[in-house]
Amino acid sequence: GAFLYKEDNTFHNYDFTLSGSTGCQDYTYDHVFLGRFEDASDYNVLSKQFVRSDGGFAIYTPIGKTNDWLLALNLTSSLPIPKKIPLKIYVNIAGFGKTLEIPQWENHENIMYEFGAKISVIRNVFEFYFPIVMSKDLYDYSEEITDNYWQKIRFTLYLNKLNPFGIIKKLQ
Repeated sequence: GAFLYKEDNTFHNYDFTLSGSTGCQDYTYDHVFLGRFEDASDYNVLSKQFVRSDGGFAIYTPIGKTNDWLLALNLTSSLPIPKKIPLKIYVNIAGFGKTLEIPQWENHENIMYEFGAKISVIRNVFEFYFPIVMSKDLYDYSEEITDNYWQKIRFTLYLNKLNPFGIIKKLQ
């Protein structure tokens, strides 16, 4: 995507993000977040919920937040293991234009990648993302804001897909 009109202001909730969206960025309230206003860089488990939108990266980062352009490729694949084991791998690659200024990360790269494993508790509703490999800037930022590996794990929980009224309507 690209923004045809850009206005420099301090309110950036409408910008593209490399990471998926958090509750604070869901300005249309399309999704249900357990901790809508939790800080994504916090250690609180509720802050780890995200929606795979924009760049679709599972790792949290403010790097790549842009009101210029964003191009991302997101791939997920099954493994040659029994279907009963809900484990998949994912790869995300993205390029982006001018980003918001983050003082210590001003000279970052404009192409990022990540690779990891995904466990689907309920397919396309409740999934956990475990990062394994990522580009240097993503790794450095992640190391700066987390104390251990478990704080890097994020999850998607699409409670709106579990709407019983919507399910009943589809059955009729």
